[in-house]
Amino acid sequence: MNNNVVNIANQAGFATYYFAAEPSDEMNMTYSSMSKYNASNLPKSFKLGKISLANPYRDDMPILNYVRLALSDQEENRMILLHMLGHHPRVCKRLRGYPNYFKNLKHENMEGDWELNCYLSVTKKLDEFITDIHTQLKELNEPYALFYLSDHGVVFDMNSKGGAFIHHGTDYKSNYRVPYIVLTSDIQEHKIIEEYASGFDFLSNLLYYLGIETNIIQPKSIQEITTNNPEDIVVFDGEQLRPYLSLKNSPVEY
Repeated sequence: MNNNVVNIANQAGFATYYFAAEPSDEMNMTYSSMSKYNASNLPKSFKLGKISLANPYRDDMPILNYVRLALSDQEENRMILLHMLGHHPRVCKRLRGYPNYFKNLKHENMEGDWELNCYLSVTKKLDEFITDIHTQLKELNEPYALFYLSDHGVVFDMNSKGGAFIHHGTDYKSNYRVPYIVLTSDIQEHKIIEEYASGFDFLSNLLYYLGIETNIIQPKSIQEITTNNPEDIVVFDGEQLRPYLSLKNSPVEY
């Protein structure tokens, strides 16, 4: 429990902040980002506690105001953790008034409702969320690193009306295949890495960018954590480790 990103950053002299659209009583200690527990009790952290816990479709966008508060704080080194709801199931409700730019998109051999249209619009909304934070960071004229990743993926499945919907799961590759985006003040080119990386190596890569060394977790660059061989990747399904290649493909490919 002590070898998590919050405790390591605190010991290295970082002020740590935590902002979330998800209520703290939905805490899940099984996934790798155990910072959700530890950061919630730190003096420098904030939570969106004023948002009603009775509403499961909270909007991520208000978190941006809290990010501005943290960036205006006079701390030499800051680490800001954000936990968004984003693409959770019933994804059309995640738009929260944001336009569904893809509502008229048609899909071959599909009838009925198609949640992929909402999924694409929520992704566009997420792009704007990240862009806002990236703009704030650039305006500081200070070194920064911005990371985006997810603690789980989703799977598209067929519904009884011939459409498709998304849900959580543990048996499909898409339940674990998530994006990993890194933006830093000294990266000047857009580069797409078509390789595999394990979520178990995220903390090592984060420490690499933060410039932190420990006796337990060694910092590793992107080149050190990526591989062309998916046979090297294992996932944790909540109960046991499983080879990534042993998982099924999504019922609906997209």
